[in-house]
Amino acid sequence: MKNTNSNFKIILTDDDEDDRSFFKDAIESLGLNCSVEFCENGQVLVERLSDENNLPDLVFLDLNMPILSGLEALEKIRSNQKFFTIPVIAIYSTSSDRNDKLKSLELG
Repeated sequence: MKNTNSNFKIILTDDDEDDRSFFKDAIESLGLNCSVEFCENGQVLVERLSDENNLPDLVFLDLNMPILSGLEALEKIRSNQKFFTIPVIAIYSTSSDRNDKLKSLELG
């Protein structure tokens, strides 16, 4: 995981290093005053969220990841009252499966 210094915190959870790099470049190009932290899979994200004194403002999730997928991570996040208010802005993926979209929406 990587974090830069700032008040507004974003976590991107994605197992693809290139995608993490593209995301970081895109956020930096916007000139926002925020930190971007990376988790390599959903399990790392769920463990990271256990630090309740350092919760993110936004979470971005990849859908297809090893160990704990984006959908599984979202389900764990939404089932815990402590994390329920954390906005999950997007689950992005190369998947075109309509069921993935519906399940993502259902989980919040």
